[in-house]
Amino acid sequence: EKLQIVTKISTQFTHMSSVLKCLKVNHLFVSHLWTTSRPSSWLSSVKSKQMAKSGQNVQNFDYFLVLDFEATCDRPVQVDPMEIIEFPVLKVNANTFQTEEVFHRYVRPKHHPNLTPFCTQLTGIIDEMVANEQTFDVVLNDFNHWLHSVGLICDDHWRHLKKFTFV
Repeated sequence: EKLQIVTKISTQFTHMSSVLKCLKVNHLFVSHLWTTSRPSSWLSSVKSKQMAKSGQNVQNFDYFLVLDFEATCDRPVQVDPMEIIEFPVLKVNANTFQTEEVFHRYVRPKHHPNLTPFCTQLTGIIDEMVANEQTFDVVLNDFNHWLHSVGLICDDHWRHLKKFTFV
């Protein structure tokens, strides 16, 4: 089911780029960060040319999605599998650098329901913060709904989407 959700999200994006291999979660690698693209309008084309003439850099994205997972961990031996326990994303306007929207969820780990002292010290997350939360598959689905609600992706492929990238 998780793979189906990830597949659905990735097919809604018109351009996918592989940026880094992140975390192994229940045999699922969160390994691709996606960007969307849309045709440039005449107005944005004119603006881009004006910016190029003035020596300013042309911004390729409308939004940056700042993603900062926290995951189960231990020291000296790493837990296996690592599981995401915090899923925060900021929608930042690429022109103003103002945060416009926030998605934030804690995630209940399945394989290691009790966080290690090292994990708590490193992340600041305690067992009580994740114990009654949803599991990763539910939170990932919530994130998909959030992307729709803030106008970044849609089921209607004819509608233009805002360009964004995960950072």
